Amino acid sequence: TISMSKTKQPTKVTAATVSRYAYDAVDADSLAPIEERFQTVLSVGEECQKADELKKILQVNPSPVAYDGFEPSGRMHIAQGVLKKLNVDKMTSAGFTYVFWVADWFAMLNHKMGGDLEKIKIVGQYFIEVWKAVGMNMDRVKFLWASEEIGARPEEYWGRVLDVSTKFSLNRVQRCCTIMGRTDADLSSSQIIYPCMQTADIFFMEVDVCQLGVDQRKVNMLAREYRNKNKNTVKNPVILSHHMLLGLKKGQEKMSKSDPDSAIFMEDTEADIARKIKKAFCPPGEIYETKRTYLNPLFSYLAFVIGKVGAVTVGEKEFETADALELAILANEVTKEQLQAALIPQLQKIVGPIREALKVLDQTELKPLNADLLPLKKGQMAGSTSSPDNVICLSDSDEEIASKINGAFVPGKFFFDKKTAINPCVDYFKHLIFPSFPEITIERTEEYGGNLTFSEYAKFEESYASGEIAPADLKGNLTRYLSELVRPVREHFANNEEAKALLAKVKKFRPTR
Repeated sequence: TISMSKTKQPTKVTAATVSRYAYDAVDADSLAPIEERFQTVLSVGEECQKADELKKILQVNPSPVAYDGFEPSGRMHIAQGVLKKLNVDKMTSAGFTYVFWVADWFAMLNHKMGGDLEKIKIVGQYFIEVWKAVGMNMDRVKFLWASEEIGARPEEYWGRVLDVSTKFSLNRVQRCCTIMGRTDADLSSSQIIYPCMQTADIFFMEVDVCQLGVDQRKVNMLAREYRNKNKNTVKNPVILSHHMLLGLKKGQEKMSKSDPDSAIFMEDTEADIARKIKKAFCPPGEIYETKRTYLNPLFSYLAFVIGKVGAVTVGEKEFETADALELAILANEVTKEQLQAALIPQLQKIVGPIREALKVLDQTELKPLNADLLPLKKGQMAGSTSSPDNVICLSDSDEEIASKINGAFVPGKFFFDKKTAINPCVDYFKHLIFPSFPEITIERTEEYGGNLTFSEYAKFEESYASGEIAPADLKGNLTRYLSELVRPVREHFANNEEAKALLAKVKKFRPTR
């Protein structure tokens, strides 16, 4: 029975509050100085929310806790194995307790392994076996099975889940469902509750740092939003999101277990690795592409309008394309007021007929004109209707449209450009090979210039970008280093009878997405 009665005022929680799951604090004399530990921990993440909060944790908490949760599902690929080992070792060397939340119930909710809990638990045991075999330092690592921990404190856990669910709209929670690799179209009801549970996990374990991949950012930010609604009663978790290794095929933003040739698995043979790397996408001299992210919501809406109605007049000039309008904004040829004046009547024309049709149908639900358009209010998310002025809705009156556009927050910066990795072979060298070996040698025949040796990644990247290292040479040497990284795991599962039997069971299970 779960009681929701309020029996006492909650205890004030701060960054210095130590989690019940933390190991005893490491002797401060055996740790590096705080600034060095801070830089070590910060290097784990591709993104950190927020760095100053992370440093404060190191300053005031004698035994902080970081966590990552994983659904036991299929064989482990090298990002989960080697990259995770590297990151965990950095965190524990800085004095953290690292908690792995073995999300067996979550895997069942997400239909992994066909929802068979027994199979899920077997895969969870296999994951732990791999991390031990790859050499992860286990001194300050804990494995907590979700089903066991929740079962031990059900009232506390489910009370938190219910409280999270009351704090956010269904639309806000659904936007987090990409964490499971799902779209709205194929969600089951069990998957709707999943983000609320994952948010509750963080506070249930009294976590200081959420150390998951960037693909989990949305639900981690949901946790920070939840904390802002419950200040002083729960910790404010720092989000330290690690890089997602690219899949081996062109355009794959991450590895996929359902596509075996997109990833290197931890027990792959040398022949498997050689075959996959030989076929991997590796354009000569290319490492990144630049993606532009726009910040001006007025431009976002006008680009949408141009796509709907064609040419739009802004000020005294007509623009037939969004690209032409972008150039005019960058050249300061149009003002914010001119953008607003042009946008308001166009939106009124588009929304008006839809609004009247909704009145006939007696539809009162707030629905955005387009959920992908930039938010009109600072600090809000695209498509969110929780703040009425954040988005143009299909039911808005002409006056409401004008008020929202005239009151829109327009940042001083129009856009920012971000370099995004596109070459998986170079990506593997950056995130796996260089952190694992003190020196890297690219072996080549004398005919093609002989061997090249690197002690730092930046020089290696320059060499590949200039064409000094050819894709064929890169791939051959990558195969050699990857084989060396997974060799201890492969040998463990070949020579240890219990591990061999465990892997045999896992290989029989059908991978699920």
